[in-house]
Amino acid sequence: METAATRLSRSVLRVLSHVEASDHREEHHVIDLVICPEPFCAAPAEIIRRWTWPSTAGPVEHAATLCLAGHAFTCPVELVPSPSAPVGARF
Repeated sequence: METAATRLSRSVLRVLSHVEASDHREEHHVIDLVICPEPFCAAPAEIIRRWTWPSTAGPVEHAATLCLAGHAFTCPVELVPSPSAPVGARF
């Protein structure tokens, strides 16, 4: 049976392998760290992808995040908590 520690270790390895893979490219990858968007998780998360979708009110930038606890979210960038935001001040 898989424990929470095992899942966390696997998530950390997945994030680290992503970073190591980017280190071998000629371009430099800046890690964009935020706080996990999960309401009761305070783990660090990385924005692993950004893109913009059109809307009637203008373009909306979106981001895909992955935290060390394994939570993965896709949402508008404005809803992703910054590292300086208090844990209770989400959404």
